[in-house]
Amino acid sequence: MRTICKGAFWECTKLDSVIIPDSVSTIAYNAFNSCSSLRSVKLPEHLLTLESGVFFHCSSLDSICIPDGVKSLAATFVGCTSLRYVDIPNSVTLIDGQVFNGCESLHSVAIPNSVKTMGGSVFYGCTALDSITIPNSVASIGKNMFEGCTNLKHVKLSEKLTGIPVYTFKNCTNLSSIVIPEAVTTIEGGAFYGCEKLSNVVIPKNVTYIGWSAFYNCWGLEDVFCYPATMPQAAPDVFSNYMYWQLQATLHVPKALMGTYSVTEPWTSFERIVALPDAIDNDGENNTMIYYTFNEDKTSVSVTSGQGKYEAKVTVPGRIMSDGKYYNVTSVENFAFFNCEKLSTVFLNNSINYVGRFAFADCSGLTSITLPSSIKSIEDYTFANCTSLLEIDIPSSVSSIGEGAFVGCSDLQSISLPTKTSFIGMRAFADCSSLAAVELNNRLEVIDDNAFENCQSLTSVTIPNSVTFIGSNAFKDCKELKKVIFDGCAVEICQDAFNGCTGLKDIYSYSVVPPAADEYAFEGSNYDATLHVSAASLEAYQSTAPWCYFKHIVSHEEGAFGGIVFLYDYNHEDQTATLVKVTISDKTHEEKLVIPAELQVEGKTYKVTAIDRDAVLFLFTSNITSIEFPSTLRELNASINVTPKLKTIKIMGDIEKIGIYTFTSALSNNLGPIESCFLNDFYCYASFVPELSPLAMNGGSTGLSRTASDDDIAKIELYERTYYLPRYFTYAWSDYEGNWHQETRYQYYLIEHATLHVPANLVDSYKQTFPWNMFGNIVALTEEDYPAGIEDPLRLPLYGERSKTAYNLNGQRMNGLQKGINIIEGKKIWMRP
Repeated sequence: MRTICKGAFWECTKLDSVIIPDSVSTIAYNAFNSCSSLRSVKLPEHLLTLESGVFFHCSSLDSICIPDGVKSLAATFVGCTSLRYVDIPNSVTLIDGQVFNGCESLHSVAIPNSVKTMGGSVFYGCTALDSITIPNSVASIGKNMFEGCTNLKHVKLSEKLTGIPVYTFKNCTNLSSIVIPEAVTTIEGGAFYGCEKLSNVVIPKNVTYIGWSAFYNCWGLEDVFCYPATMPQAAPDVFSNYMYWQLQATLHVPKALMGTYSVTEPWTSFERIVALPDAIDNDGENNTMIYYTFNEDKTSVSVTSGQGKYEAKVTVPGRIMSDGKYYNVTSVENFAFFNCEKLSTVFLNNSINYVGRFAFADCSGLTSITLPSSIKSIEDYTFANCTSLLEIDIPSSVSSIGEGAFVGCSDLQSISLPTKTSFIGMRAFADCSSLAAVELNNRLEVIDDNAFENCQSLTSVTIPNSVTFIGSNAFKDCKELKKVIFDGCAVEICQDAFNGCTGLKDIYSYSVVPPAADEYAFEGSNYDATLHVSAASLEAYQSTAPWCYFKHIVSHEEGAFGGIVFLYDYNHEDQTATLVKVTISDKTHEEKLVIPAELQVEGKTYKVTAIDRDAVLFLFTSNITSIEFPSTLRELNASINVTPKLKTIKIMGDIEKIGIYTFTSALSNNLGPIESCFLNDFYCYASFVPELSPLAMNGGSTGLSRTASDDDIAKIELYERTYYLPRYFTYAWSDYEGNWHQETRYQYYLIEHATLHVPANLVDSYKQTFPWNMFGNIVALTEEDYPAGIEDPLRLPLYGERSKTAYNLNGQRMNGLQKGINIIEGKKIWMRP
C-alpha cells in the first residue's frame, strides 16, 4: 500500500491511535478528518506527501513527528486543539495557509531553516503560543498569520521579509515589542491591530508605506522610532484608538523632519515628537549608553532618548568623540530621559546650558540629580512626577521655574530659590505632598496659578517684598499651612490664592497699605486666623476686603534696638518668645545686630528662646558687620543670610545645636565667592562643645555625593540618606555682564583664616571636633571678651560669694560656683575654667 486515500478515515470518532506502514508515501486530502478521539499517530518513515486537511479537527491529537521527506504542509492540523508538539523536518520548504489554525494548545514550534514561504493564517487562533522565530530563509509570509495569538509575547521575524501583511498580528494582546526587519518597505493595513500591550515599535529606514489601522487600538504604545529619511506615506487612521482616545506616546524621528511630522496626519496623533540620535557614546563611569543628536553648529551635540531606556546612574560628559571628531555636549533635549523609571542618579556636566521640557518627567526612580551651573531656567514639566526625588540644588543662574516643573514630586522635602529666580510658573510645585520648607528669594516677582497647590506638608511661607503677583489657587489646599508672612510687598493676590488653607493661624503683613487682594483670595481658608499688621495700618486693614474678613486683626508687638525692629511670637504660658522677623531701616547706619535675651511686654518678662528659620533673611542692604545671639538660645537653625560685610558672630550662651546652612549664606553670595567676605572672628561662650552641622559653615556649594571617595571630608546623614562632603568643590557663577567663571575651592575656605574664640578649658576639645576644627585659629576667650555685667569671681572676695546660692542660666540651683556663667543674687558671675 502506497497511499491512504482521500477521506479514508473521515469521522472515525472512536479511532484513538494509528500506525501507518512504511510503504505509504502519500496521505491524501482529509484522510483523518474529524477523528476526534485520535491521540497518537506514527507516520511512515518514507512519507513524501501530506495533503491538505489530513488531520483536520483531530481534537485529541497531542503530538506528531513529521518524517524527513515531506516538503510542504497545508491546513494539516486545523482545529487540533490538543496538539502541543510538532516536529517539522528540514525537508519542508513551504508551510502553506492555516497549517496550525486553531491549535490552541500549541505552546511553541521550531520552523526549520529550509522553509522559504509561509502562507496566511498559519498560526491563527493559537492562543497558547508565546514565542516564535521565523528563520531568515523565509522570504514572505501570508496575511493573518498570528491573528488571535493572545499569549504571543516574543517574535523574531526573518530578515528577508519586505512586507508585514494585512492583520499579521491582529489582536495579539500580549505582544509587547517587535523588531521589524530592515528590508521591510510596507506595513499593511491592520498589521498590529489590537496589540494593546505593544509598547515599542521600530519602523526601519526602508519603510515607505503604512496602511489603514496598522496600529489601531495599540493602547500601550510608549515609543515609536521612525528611521526613514523621507516621511512614510501613512493612512490617516494608522494610530487611531477606539473612541478616538489620545495616543500618549513619543514619536522619535530624524531631527530634520520633526517640523514635517508635527503638522502631518497621522503623526500628529502622538503626544510628543523628539529627535532620533545621531551618535551613541558610552558613559565610561557607569558603562551606560548615552544617545546624542548633532546641533546645527556641527560642533556640539545634545543628549536625547534612544531605543534603550536609561537606567541606574548616568553621568553626562562635557564632550564626546564620534567618527574621530570631538563634540561639546551643550544641552539635554525635550523628553530625553522621559519615563525612564529605573533611572536613579544623574550628573550633568557644566558644559550643558539647557535642559529641556519633560526631560526627566515620570522618572519615578530618580533620587538625585546634579544640574549644570549654566542653565538659565527649569523648563516646563522637567521633573514632573519624579516621585522619589528628595531634594534638588537649583543652580544660582536659574531665573525662572517653568510650568509644572516639579509637579507631583511627592518626596521632595525642601526648596531654596537662588537669588536670580524671579518667576515661578503654574503648578510648578503642585502636589509636592512632602514639601515642608520653601525659601523664596528677595528678587522673586511672580508666583503663578496653582504654583504650590496641595503641598500638604508646608507649614509656613514668607512672601518676599519683591513679589508683585500671586496667582489663583497658588497655595490651594495647603491644609497644614499655619503661617504666612507678607514681607511688605505691594502684591496682587488673585482669587482663591489660599483657598482650602484650613490650618491657617497667623498672617503677618508688613505692608502699610493693604495688598490688593481679590475679595475671595482666602475663601475656604480659616478666617479665625490672626492677622498681624502695624498699628498705623490697623484701621486700613479693618476696612478693606478680604483682610477685614479675619476675625482677629491685631497690631505687631515690636521691640526696637538701635534702628533695628524685631517682631516676636509670644508663648504666654511659659513666658518665652520666638524672634520671627528682623527689619533694618534703609536709613539706619547700625553695624551691630544684637538680639535681646529678654523682653518686657505689658509688665511681663519674656525670654527669647528661639529664632524663626526666616527671621534674619534678606538684609543685603544693611551695614551689619556683627551679629550677637542671646544667651537664652539653645538651638539655632535660622538662615543668616545677611551682608558681605559680616565679620563677627557671637553666640553668648549654652547653645546646644547649630543646624545645616545656618551661616553659609552669610559668607557667600550667588554671584560667586566673595573675596572680601572672610569671617574674622567667631565667639562661642558655651560651657561645652555644641553640635555643629558640617554644612553650617561650608563654602555654600556642597556638591554632596552619594558615593564615597578619597577626597571626602565628612559623611553626612541628611533627609534620611547618607551623603559625602568633598574636601574641594567647583564653584561656577556669572558676573553682571553674563560672563561665566569657574574655580575650585576648599570646602571651608570661608573660615580657614577666621579665629574661633572659646572657653580656655575647651580649646583642645574644639581642635579635635569636626567641623569646629576647620577654623584657621582656635583660641581661648580672654577676660576682655566677656561683656559688661558678667564678672570674673577671681577679682572678688570669692569665699564670701561662694557661700551664697548660685543658679545657672536656666534657673537651676547649683551647689557652689560652676565653670562658666553663674547667677548670684541677680548678678552674672563668670567662673574662669
